[in-house]
Amino acid sequence: MFGLVSPRLRQAAGRCTQVEGQHKRRWRIIGLRVLYKLTGQTFFDYLCNHQVKIVTMKQRIYIDTSVVGGYHDAEFESYTVPLFERIQNGEFTVLLSTVTQDELENAPIHVQELIRNMKNEFTEFLIISDEAVDLANEYINERVVGQTCYADCLHIALATIHRADFLISWNFKHIVNVRRIMGYNSINIRNGYKQLEIRSPREFERYEDNE
Repeated sequence: MFGLVSPRLRQAAGRCTQVEGQHKRRWRIIGLRVLYKLTGQTFFDYLCNHQVKIVTMKQRIYIDTSVVGGYHDAEFESYTVPLFERIQNGEFTVLLSTVTQDELENAPIHVQELIRNMKNEFTEFLIISDEAVDLANEYINERVVGQTCYADCLHIALATIHRADFLISWNFKHIVNVRRIMGYNSINIRNGYKQLEIRSPREFERYEDNE
């Protein structure tokens, strides 16, 4: 019988919660008014004048091998080079994987050095796991892409599992492709993962405010 609560008691508890919420809101308003009377500043002015820092999380981007190769490619360098400059400035946390490492093993030294020169504090290194293998195989079994695209599927799977904000690639045939993206993400969502945003470096170009 102790588990039963009378309707009257339940209504009283609801009123108490409502009153408590009203008091909290009232005190917030009073605090803002006091701040304005004492300093002549609004809350926003106070933040600006005292240079209060608002902490924002860095975006975590997974870059595949095509992005690394695009740095020295005449067709892609105009968008790839600025992206790497932003990476070197610490604007992103870059996710690199053993898949990328293996694919770059026979690449020219100047291409490999792009990865080696990345600062450790701005990178995370991802290792292929059973979970990633299973997810990559599911992309293939569901015919999002063919068996020959297994490495591409591992890139997608690792970026998905490790909750990358974006996967960036120049591979328009198998990765940055509307139909493929829909296929990858339908499987991701079905397996309880969040949707993966897949973009090309072109979409990370910075524009002036007046453009």
